[in-house]
Amino acid sequence: MCDGLAANKVDSGVIVANCLDHGGRKFFDIKSSFTEEFNFVLEEIQKVYRFDKETRPMTPRGRLEYHIRNSTPVLNALRSWMKGQIGRKKAEPNSPLGMAIKYNLKRWNELTTFLRVEGAPLSNCDAEQSIKWAICHRKNSLFYKTLHGAKQGDIIRSMIRTCNQNGINSFDYHVALQENRTRVCETLEHWLPWNCELYL
Repeated sequence: MCDGLAANKVDSGVIVANCLDHGGRKFFDIKSSFTEEFNFVLEEIQKVYRFDKETRPMTPRGRLEYHIRNSTPVLNALRSWMKGQIGRKKAEPNSPLGMAIKYNLKRWNELTTFLRVEGAPLSNCDAEQSIKWAICHRKNSLFYKTLHGAKQGDIIRSMIRTCNQNGINSFDYHVALQENRTRVCETLEHWLPWNCELYL
């Protein structure tokens, strides 16, 4: 899974999936000039994301079949609309709208990998957010005064991130750890972020 950046070339035999969010973002960037077109594309992409939300409890195979049944018609219609905009000269190929359409059509196969490959995600935004978290932490690490302070900061930051990934309010979690110090020391495994819901 990657965005459609030209530098992201892969060897043959590798299944490539491009991020559907990045495809939609090309239209978001031009929404002030092409509001009607932006709204249409956004509506269609949102339908696919609503379908994907419904597939969360499904197996990868069930999810794939559900998307084939429900998302394929939506995306086929969207692709036809895009081709029509260029083909019927409703959008100048080198205009911002034309460039957004060409970006998506050029990568259509990769943008719709989730319609052919079990478990293929629609978006790589979660991975990008994880990377941004690490970059932010690296920048903040420049301001630790001592090695001990850096170590403590790293531990706390790691705990906050683990809470976020497990859907737990990190502030409430840390307050509970402080209020229950003795119990935490006695049964540490029960107080790990993915086990502690009973105690919060």
